Amino acid sequence: MIATLTTSKYSSDKCPVKHLSKWLDISGISDGPVFRRIRRNQKLGEELLTVDGFYKLLKKLCTEAGIESKQISPHSLRAGFITSAYMAGKVHISTRQISGHRHHETYERYICNADRYKNNAADLF
Repeated sequence: MIATLTTSKYSSDKCPVKHLSKWLDISGISDGPVFRRIRRNQKLGEELLTVDGFYKLLKKLCTEAGIESKQISPHSLRAGFITSAYMAGKVHISTRQISGHRHHETYERYICNADRYKNNAADLF
């Protein structure tokens, strides 16, 4: 069962909680996968959206939004999430659970990249 989300404290039109709540209302999903396959007849399926399906959807939405889709991938979204979580001081273990990294060494590479931006001397300019 999916918990009820309260969006009253979220005012931004970019708030993920607000958009997830809206998606659940529109789709009628109350249990099972949140992100599902959309069939050719535009009907929402019961099965989980696959990685390939997500990538195709991401490219389509980028094109519709006028964004160069070559610059955005599931990997870049994952890397951006890890970097943002690290820079916000979030706990590594919970971030790793969300990102799905099984190996700490792989996860650590994202952290090293994030350190280039954190407390950087260029902030003085």
